Amino acid sequence: MQANVHLITSCYSLEKNITKAIEKCGVKVSKIIFSGLAASEAILTEEEKLGVCLVDIGGEIINISIYTQGSLRHSAVIPYGGDIVTKDIAYAFSLSYYDAEFIKKKYGSVISDLRNIKNNIDIFKKNGEKIKNLQHAKLVEVIESRYSELLQLVNHELLKCEFNLEIKNKNKLLMGIVLTGGASQIKSLPLYATKIFQTNVILKKPNLPDLPENITQPEYSTIIGLLQYGKKIKKIIPKKIGILHNWIRQIYNWLKKEF
Repeated sequence: MQANVHLITSCYSLEKNITKAIEKCGVKVSKIIFSGLAASEAILTEEEKLGVCLVDIGGEIINISIYTQGSLRHSAVIPYGGDIVTKDIAYAFSLSYYDAEFIKKKYGSVISDLRNIKNNIDIFKKNGEKIKNLQHAKLVEVIESRYSELLQLVNHELLKCEFNLEIKNKNKLLMGIVLTGGASQIKSLPLYATKIFQTNVILKKPNLPDLPENITQPEYSTIIGLLQYGKKIKKIIPKKIGILHNWIRQIYNWLKKEF
């Protein structure tokens, strides 16, 4: 029997340490899931998985998950994220990390707004203090430069995937590219990313029914996806039905340890 499989590996000792830390808090770890796969559960529909690239931009990493024909065909983790943009702002304008993060979220953009440049808007810290000699155009310049680098890294993975899977053009990604994650919410990012990827780019938040509005935000995509994944696992594992169930459970646990 032959099969094409997509393997996602991780450091065993790191998994073990994280599991121990979580279980010390009184929470049982049933399974470890790749965060990119978890985010897909919360964000993507079955139709989108026919051809789409999900880019989950977090604070410290970017997860890339490429689906074609309903299956995950390529995944990658880039060890940079929104935090590096915040550090650039802090360094460029001699600000604390805390103030730089606040300014990035409130005033940040990857495309200059001509109205802001013309009006020369004032920029304030969270405590209300006005920041002197900080023009909005300069702030955008710092943010745009770093996001350009991050998106180019994502584009490199796309090109690599096209080569490895013999996908000759991005038209195979019928649904284009979907952005999610906390750092994807910077103003004008989908429009800016469209110019780099030369394909349709949209920003999405978790798309599951009966979720409270305050958590249906892009930064919660992975967490909600993990909950959804756990829900599916419970349906797969049979309920307790005496001796037969115990026998199946023992085999399941053995396979889990072995693989």
